[in-house]
Amino acid sequence: MVIEYHYMNWESSYNETLKLFEKIKEDNFIPDIVIGIARGGWIPARLLADFFVLRETANMKVEAYEMIGEMSANAKITQDIEIPIDGKKVLVIDDIADSGASLKMAVESLMLRNPAELKTATLFFKKSSVMIPDYYNVETSAWEIFPWETFETIKELAATFSSEGMEEMEIKHKLRDIGLPVGIIESYYHSLTI
Repeated sequence: MVIEYHYMNWESSYNETLKLFEKIKEDNFIPDIVIGIARGGWIPARLLADFFVLRETANMKVEAYEMIGEMSANAKITQDIEIPIDGKKVLVIDDIADSGASLKMAVESLMLRNPAELKTATLFFKKSSVMIPDYYNVETSAWEIFPWETFETIKELAATFSSEGMEEMEIKHKLRDIGLPVGIIESYYHSLTI
């Protein structure tokens, strides 16, 4: 299976989140609380809370992936929110709806708590998702690499490329060709020697 990769830098991620905010606001949905699905939704959730000038945020950790491209059999909630949402307008955010399993599980769990209204948002959406978010910016088929997961991604990709027989220099070139910044690649490899 050939995987296409797309790297987003911090500025692009910020701008995509701002664009998502504008879509949500245009729809006249103003949440009382923003819930980020950990870990990918943490930073977009914090940005959206800032854009909406909200102090009320929460995190829910839902795990659906083992490694890049490998989903676990079932998504599971490993960290639940601890604040009441009954009667509140809730916005649930993740960075991407890939399989959609994490988003679907989060929504099903949160709906049991009687929110007044619940909407979902992601920066990216894949047709393979079992759930279409209420708001998203881009439909993609690529493996999106966000700036908040670069070392983790480099570690997984380097292990994969190494298992295919690539040497360190070849791996670095391949990572650069994917679009990861040279400075981040070198910083990752430097951190291994410290």
